[in-house]
Amino acid sequence: MNVPSEIRPAIPVTRSEILSVMPGVMQCWMVTSVNWKGHYKRLRLEPGPRYLDVPLSACVSDGDRVELSDDKVVVAAKHGTTIILPVYAVRETIPNG
Repeated sequence: MNVPSEIRPAIPVTRSEILSVMPGVMQCWMVTSVNWKGHYKRLRLEPGPRYLDVPLSACVSDGDRVELSDDKVVVAAKHGTTIILPVYAVRETIPNG
């Protein structure tokens, strides 16, 4: 059944699901809202609507452009670009005593 996009429910998607539409091609989405959900932010992306969950520390707000490629997710804001996925993480061991 072919349902017009304007009446399809908005469903959360992963970065890989978004990229599976056109692998190898950078895709651009506009952030229309940001909601905090525990330890992450849920971005509403247009055209869509689609949702993308990013770390709470990601510097992204309404009106920013999100660019998705095969290996990263970048936010293009008015003051520059920032990589928000993959998340930078490092493990450290601190000796005690």
